Amino acid sequence: MRSVQNGNPTELGTNKCVPYRIMKNQKYNFFISYSKNDYKYAQWVENAFNEAGYTTLILNCDDINIGEIDNALKNSTQFVAILSEEYISSKECEIAWKGAFQKATEEEKTRKDNDNTPILPLFIPIKVSDVVLKGILAQLVYFPLDEIGMTEEGRNKLLDIIQPRPFNRPVLGVFHSIYFKPKKDVLIRLPQNRNPYFTGRKEVLKQIETELQKRGIVSLVQTDKSFIGIGKSSIAFEYAYIHLEEYDTIWWVNADDFSNALEAYKTLAEKKKIITDQATEEEIIKAVKNWFDNNKNWLFIFDNAKATDYNIWLNQFFPKQSVYNGHLIITTRDNFYPRSPVKIYITAFNNAECVEFLQKRIGKFGDDYTDLDALELSKLLKQSPLVIEQIASYIEENPGVGYQDCMNLINSYGVGFLQNK
Repeated sequence: MRSVQNGNPTELGTNKCVPYRIMKNQKYNFFISYSKNDYKYAQWVENAFNEAGYTTLILNCDDINIGEIDNALKNSTQFVAILSEEYISSKECEIAWKGAFQKATEEEKTRKDNDNTPILPLFIPIKVSDVVLKGILAQLVYFPLDEIGMTEEGRNKLLDIIQPRPFNRPVLGVFHSIYFKPKKDVLIRLPQNRNPYFTGRKEVLKQIETELQKRGIVSLVQTDKSFIGIGKSSIAFEYAYIHLEEYDTIWWVNADDFSNALEAYKTLAEKKKIITDQATEEEIIKAVKNWFDNNKNWLFIFDNAKATDYNIWLNQFFPKQSVYNGHLIITTRDNFYPRSPVKIYITAFNNAECVEFLQKRIGKFGDDYTDLDALELSKLLKQSPLVIEQIASYIEENPGVGYQDCMNLINSYGVGFLQNK
């Protein structure tokens, strides 16, 4: 087995060097990229992989050229980024990880929507210091080697996350919720897996956390009713995943219809075994409300609540005192909820979030995908998260289409062309 260090491959267990040009057509399991001051971490990762039978290229990207980076990417399957302040500040390292990110994204696009076969995580970020990540890197969920430590436990967890996994987005795989199980069993009812492209909203998420700790209840309110898909539900959803380990029960309730809300309560009551098979609607609601009063550490999300429903049927579903036992998030297009002392108003993406989302979602770089064009395209779409997602999907489904091409289509046909694509 061989590893390669800084373009000079060596036979493991010897000091014998093999010229790099001979290795160009050699295929490797991993390309481990690092900055010069982080060699000890990269070496520890390399040793863990080598001992498990994998082949590795380990390169200090500060000291190699673009051609060598391209060759390393072409000849390796999985990419590892050793994240530190030096790494993210290095232009050469940036070339390596952006190239790996684009490669992983393009390879992933070859998979069909109904293909559930396990796939390797192709981009594996490993954080080795308390570094502030920005842009695309800020949204990647990293392996926390700085927290776990270079221990036997850390080695075992690292070897676990590099295995094929049955989920669709390995580039932005959710290490926290998929690879590391919660510390305790959590009963969860959420409508889908975590969105790997969730972008920004950090201040809103922090505000939700603060208000829930103070009052136990908060409403996410849409400021502009003309928007569809402003992101209220996505924010609540992301909050639930971020705080997964803090709750015993996380339950999503579609509050747009009585039957949907009742179904959510019935499912919970059956899971908790607090109703009989013959329970009436009234008994189901009463049983869950009693459960609210006698249990702690729960998070309930009432999604898409309406003012017109509140006094008719919706009010009877809410717990009496969420502040003492659990937390309650309500999303609504109406500025109405009288029991929530704090309303957080949700707006469209800001400029930075628009650009960042398109970078992550599309994973393309170059003259056809500049940040300036991304911003101009987003402005044409009124910076609506939902419509920006639709245009990103259009670009993904039409190779060769750039931001300027989309702007031309919008100027000619309006955003309606997305519904007819």
